[in-house]
Amino acid sequence: MILENIAQNRFKLMMRLWICMLFCTLAIGCGPREAPPPARRMYSQVLRQVARSMESEGTYVQVIFRTTAFEIARLYAEAEKKGWDEGQIRGKLRYLVLVFVDSPYPPGDRGLLSFYQIYKALDPSFDPGNPLQRAQYEVFRSKYVDKVVDAFLNPALPGLRERYLEEWGYDLYGRLVFSFYLENRGGKILPVKDIGRHIFLEDDKGNKYGPMGLAGPYPYDYDVPPESLETTARFRLFFVNRRSDGRPPIVGKDTKHLKLVIEDWGGKPRWEFVWDLPFRYPEWPGRKGKAIRF
Repeated sequence: MILENIAQNRFKLMMRLWICMLFCTLAIGCGPREAPPPARRMYSQVLRQVARSMESEGTYVQVIFRTTAFEIARLYAEAEKKGWDEGQIRGKLRYLVLVFVDSPYPPGDRGLLSFYQIYKALDPSFDPGNPLQRAQYEVFRSKYVDKVVDAFLNPALPGLRERYLEEWGYDLYGRLVFSFYLENRGGKILPVKDIGRHIFLEDDKGNKYGPMGLAGPYPYDYDVPPESLETTARFRLFFVNRRSDGRPPIVGKDTKHLKLVIEDWGGKPRWEFVWDLPFRYPEWPGRKGKAIRF
């Protein structure tokens, strides 16, 4: 009898300990979660503004309007995660500018003036095969890139803003850049390789604009999506904002909204993704007259 009482008491004690441990675990798990670091929180807020998504009959489509502010917020979030110093951040910003300044683009009066074409127009005698003239061009280009990066990092201005220079705001050196993510959630396999030919931009005046690139509507060959959407697909499209023929830009200072449309694809006559402009970007965390510091 005594042994039986001892066993019962031990069992009750173990149960109490187990319940206490369970409540402690639940309390820890249900407690307030640690807030993400400032740069990653800023990036998430920007992403919510520039990303649009829609799902229809098991096909999910996400479109990101990759403005300059989005690219900067994404870069700072990565810098925070990897512990980059200010020199590394500046180097990454220079690379971002150089990618769009130097990238080739279809020529012609409907195309975008490249940085090389602009320099050639300023100096018609420029011969890239001449080592001295080529070196002068490199210096000119490097000074321009530094000017753009200085505008990004100017501590007297907000960290994220609608315009940095005339050619750096919504567009990346004259290009409106959009990233697409497609996911098959319903099992129905759709043709996707030519989806770029079904996509156009529409401004708030009803004008329509098609994408341009070196691989048909796609910027480059590696942007061309697969033949069919079996699982997921990613690609980009570029739209010329500042044109070489002097026509007004697609997105200007007075543009109220921008619409991206996919027509007659995925069993749906029209997909519409709309951005109200201008974007109201979040305040740069910790920026009180100086750049972010980690």
